[in-house]
Amino acid sequence: MEIKQNLLDESKYGLKCPYEMTPKFIIVHNTYNDAPAKNEISYMVKNDSSTSFHIAVDDVEAIQGIPFNRNSWNCGDGRNGNGNRNGISIEICYSKSGGEKWEKAKANAVELIAQLLKQYGWGIEQVKKHQDFANKYCPHRILDEGWEGFLNLIREKLGQTVTPTVVEKPTVQTYTYKDFVGDVQRACGAKIDGIAGPETLSKTVTVSTTKNRKHAVVKPLQRYLNTLGFDCGAVDGIAGKLFDNAVRSYQRANGCVCDGEITARNKTWKKLLKLA
Repeated sequence: MEIKQNLLDESKYGLKCPYEMTPKFIIVHNTYNDAPAKNEISYMVKNDSSTSFHIAVDDVEAIQGIPFNRNSWNCGDGRNGNGNRNGISIEICYSKSGGEKWEKAKANAVELIAQLLKQYGWGIEQVKKHQDFANKYCPHRILDEGWEGFLNLIREKLGQTVTPTVVEKPTVQTYTYKDFVGDVQRACGAKIDGIAGPETLSKTVTVSTTKNRKHAVVKPLQRYLNTLGFDCGAVDGIAGKLFDNAVRSYQRANGCVCDGEITARNKTWKKLLKLA
């Protein structure tokens, strides 16, 4: 399929793709929102966040934002991480709600990946998932549906014989909503029962890169946002740049004021605690 281009300006290489790269494999991500590829790429190439990726693919097109001979910051595995420094990163769009657009985006991603495998002379073992490099449940919807089934779609596109496999059970996400609520209650001094309500909300504090950035509630926020597919990076209890990016992405996806602050006023706490 045609890969359209909206390439990052070279003035931002130092921020988003500072290293030359000879790609060794493909890394698959799900966007965890319902934006089209052109929006994903446009936002990535224009913003001042270091987070980056090579291609976004949706139900109608694939768009490249970073040259394949430059690295991207997509895996959360560090400056010299194997994923960040060696992989062509592909974001598959419309993964939040699923449905027809998701199915078409997934089919286009399968075609794109098969095309890249042929181009580089790679085998199916060169198709990796974000989860292979960082403790993050991504690509979340594909993992829910079955990773091996996704690889089989690529094998079929390559003309390979596919041996039927036992249907995979979805990977269990160990950090649940109830865990999150309980940890928030513990960190904020509310009654600990794992059930969010007005009292829990009233005890919450504003959290951002400038306010309460090392508060005890930061770790559960990082764990929960990572579980939801919004990459905070390492769960280190410090609200830094990745945390800010994740919060803003969550806010955009959930109709909150996009200011990078988790507050009751801008409804972010209410959304996280499922009170709105």
